[in-house]
Amino acid sequence: MFLARMISRAKWERKEWMSEGEISADAVTADLRTQNNKLSFWRCGTGTEKEIENVALAIAAGRDKIDKVEIVLINDKDLENDGQIIKASDGRTPVGSMVKLHVDMIRLDYYHLGKVARRVSSAIAANQCRRVPKKRVETLLMTAITRSKVLQVEKLNEKLRLQVQGLLS
Repeated sequence: MFLARMISRAKWERKEWMSEGEISADAVTADLRTQNNKLSFWRCGTGTEKEIENVALAIAAGRDKIDKVEIVLINDKDLENDGQIIKASDGRTPVGSMVKLHVDMIRLDYYHLGKVARRVSSAIAANQCRRVPKKRVETLLMTAITRSKVLQVEKLNEKLRLQVQGLLS
């Protein structure tokens, strides 16, 4: 099973001054920022387009504005083999059907976070990442609200709600 996390792929590209295999500090400090020594992920099954779009919807619905979503997919068994501890936790998203698909990697320290960074870097190199463009994110949000009814406009934060209401009118 894959675990998905939002990233900024551009930060993970090797800079001209870096040696092969080195990882930019900006990538780690921006995309792998921990809170209480935990890192947030979403279960993404086998990484089908539908599963990726569900993760993108969960992430997008919890943001302040509509924007693209870039996701990296990492095999949970690889993380467990690295000694990572993965614990189920409720996701912070207004998409009710996605709340229970969230997990945290817990008890992270510098050493284990470095292993996560290597996994992310390797996954990107293996093209195990997806970019959901802004227009597609808009469509996912609109469909979740108007057709599948898994998302209610009232549950979005104020800034995003105003953007979505503008699209709905």
